Amino acid sequence: MIISRIASLNQQPSGNVNASFKSTNSVDIIPFKEICGKASNVRYSQGDLNNSIIEKDIPFKIKNEDWNAYKLSTGKELRIKQALVQVSQTDKFDEKGEPIFVINTQSLFKIL
Repeated sequence: MIISRIASLNQQPSGNVNASFKSTNSVDIIPFKEICGKASNVRYSQGDLNNSIIEKDIPFKIKNEDWNAYKLSTGKELRIKQALVQVSQTDKFDEKGEPIFVINTQSLFKIL
């Protein structure tokens, strides 16, 4: 997750912090040649990808989940990480012939 803008950051009397930010997800994989297919320049909709899943809920083990840290102008530190929740493979391929996966993640953050 790449944060491009923090819209607001408010601490509630309870101690909880409400945050609003704009972010972009960037995911890249290096697939084994055995799972590559015919290259395609088609731009698929999320619905097309969801309807083309050939392997759902692929098991995975967490290898590493680092926090990204940002120093805010308020002096506080914002830490964010993306946690992988679900991975599914579609029968679609991108312009390099690499398989397209549908992933579900959860954004976790804490303020220090």
